[in-house]
Amino acid sequence: MGWIIDHLKLRVIAEKRFLQILIESEELRPYIFAEVRDEDFKGLKSEPIFRIIDNTGLF
Repeated sequence: MGWIIDHLKLRVIAEKRFLQILIESEELRPYIFAEVRDEDFKGLKSEPIFRIIDNTGLF
């Protein structure tokens, strides 16, 4: 059971860091979105935020 909690914590940390990179790094953003697919965001807690960044070009 403990490994599940650790896995979830790591997933949240990784998701948060990925979001930080997308928001803070204008030069990397186009390369990242060129490589990811819609299903890569599916099920993430921050899925709506990723969709906004990807679809609106706000960043």
